[in-house]
Amino acid sequence: MSEVLILPKTFIMRQKMDRIKIYAGGSQIACDIYEAKTFWQRFTGLMFCRRKHGLLINGCGSVHTFFMKFELDVICLDKDYKIVKVLFAVKPFKTVFGPLAVKHILELPAGCCGTDILKPEIQLEIVK
Repeated sequence: MSEVLILPKTFIMRQKMDRIKIYAGGSQIACDIYEAKTFWQRFTGLMFCRRKHGLLINGCGSVHTFFMKFELDVICLDKDYKIVKVLFAVKPFKTVFGPLAVKHILELPAGCCGTDILKPEIQLEIVK
């Protein structure tokens, strides 16, 4: 059975997110990653989280880091989960806009993966 993450704060926002595995170039990304499926999960994202984990946001072309407690590596993906753009160590209270081809965003704690693994044109494999 997969692990679930329960968001803190209010009853409406307290929804379970399924844990997923993501492989880049044959190696697994070495941090816990969850998939945001509902409006509230996408809206809150990693805001106010103390525990560092990753988040896959489908159907998203931009993100913000308002109220974040740690820096993020933001990976912009196209419709086939191929890396379009990578932004390392985005500081809290910033906004990131991806290129027009971006359909999904992967947020990871800064330094979770080395710069040699996450490069443009690399295909990611999502295992749910």
